[in-house]
Amino acid sequence: MSKADIWMPLFIGDYLADTMRLTTEQHGAYLLLLMEYWRCGSLPDDDDELAAISKLTLDSWLKQREKLSRFFTIEGGFWIQKRAEKERSAAEKRRLAAQKNGKKGGRPKGSKKPSTNPDHNLEKTYWFPVAKPSENPAHNPDHNPRKSSSPSPSPKDIPLPGKNRSMGIDQSSGGVGTGMEPTACGEVLNWGGVE
Repeated sequence: MSKADIWMPLFIGDYLADTMRLTTEQHGAYLLLLMEYWRCGSLPDDDDELAAISKLTLDSWLKQREKLSRFFTIEGGFWIQKRAEKERSAAEKRRLAAQKNGKKGGRPKGSKKPSTNPDHNLEKTYWFPVAKPSENPAHNPDHNPRKSSSPSPSPKDIPLPGKNRSMGIDQSSGGVGTGMEPTACGEVLNWGGVE
């Protein structure tokens, strides 16, 4: 690659499937080796260099080398990682195509441009229900909240912070009930009806 990239693809499922038997130290060393590989290409078969890249002492590196070398092939004095080579090659092709299109003034003619319609494919973009901007009164240029025909809610109709009176769900403690679903990271999503 012509310059160090600021991103690197990491296919978590593939990574974990291949590395479940690594220790925490080995995971750290392997990820640092992959990051250096992404930036610079094949790694030199030099224990001092590989220990420095993986941030291990030379003694610790020599203990980990055999297990970590299984993820690479050593050819001509360099460590080669097949998947990293494939991904670097694909990224370089994308970079060159973008550079070529940029010199021509952008996307090639006839290529499909992204939709500028805010209602376009929201259901396909997110895995959860999304209200389209056109359905939200705040996005309607004719909507004036001061001229609303509906009466203002009374104080008893306004739910207390963190608690939904109608359903008795204490949202501040992450309670789950009708209209709410937990995410994988422990957050609680509001699916509507609960505010």
